[in-house]
Amino acid sequence: MKVLFMVLAVLILVMGIQIYNLNDKRVTLKRTLSNVNIEVDTLEKENKKIQADMEYFADPVNLAKEFRSKFNYK
Repeated sequence: MKVLFMVLAVLILVMGIQIYNLNDKRVTLKRTLSNVNIEVDTLEKENKKIQADMEYFADPVNLAKEFRSKFNYK
């Protein structure tokens, strides 16, 4: 009977360690996912700004205006 309890105790200990390790990996992955989502949001905002700039500079009037302002061209 003592042997059975010892075996069960060892099994419970091993399972507990495995559960702890899995939970640690889950927390790490959750943190990584959060960081990736923040980076995706940042890149999406940057992409929208670039697209807006492209549309703005596609108009020759705006392009000439920016050229004059940046290079002090008259």
